[in-house]
Amino acid sequence: MDPVVAESVRSNGRMTAVDGSSLTARMRLRMPLTTMAYASIGQAAQILAEEAASLLPGHPKLASQRSLAHIGGLAPTARATLNAVPSGSVTLGPGRPHLVLFFATWLTETSGLRAQLTALGRYARIARHGTLPQLVAVDEVATEPSPGAAYSYLQRLGHLGYPVALDTTGRLADGYGVQDQPWFVLTSASGKIVWKHDGWLPVTALKAAARRA
Repeated sequence: MDPVVAESVRSNGRMTAVDGSSLTARMRLRMPLTTMAYASIGQAAQILAEEAASLLPGHPKLASQRSLAHIGGLAPTARATLNAVPSGSVTLGPGRPHLVLFFATWLTETSGLRAQLTALGRYARIARHGTLPQLVAVDEVATEPSPGAAYSYLQRLGHLGYPVALDTTGRLADGYGVQDQPWFVLTSASGKIVWKHDGWLPVTALKAAARRA
């Protein structure tokens, strides 16, 4: 059983301790199951914070509030310009095919991120001298532990041989249908998603998939 939460709540005129496991269970009962929506991570955090506050003594109010209105994604049929690391910008959308990798630096905890990103440089070199789609990596800033996490990590990593952009709002990931990290999306010159994949792949497999564009 989880440790007893330090706070207490008043119930039926008596003060009773709230067990951590029961508090978590009560919150889970009100959590809807939906597809991943990166642009609404901040909104989801606000809803969870409000729910947690309602279970605490005095029901403290949140320090700030944001709109819960729907935030639309940026589909590959629309041009999108993102800030790049360490500088400049990257434009995605119709006009030419792209192989887009969505990732976050916390993948260092679950996979060999450095090795995987470095290995993709081989695909980028092949694409530059052939007909394969350009590779663009996109960091999902909304999921990072801090706004500057991607910049700091990539600065230590050095030159990769392909552009890395920052999706600061999560709208690009939503528009491209990203459901996990890492996530590959291949788009055609018309902006149509022709292939997607959850997880890392060797360069040979990426080359075979990229030819579909």
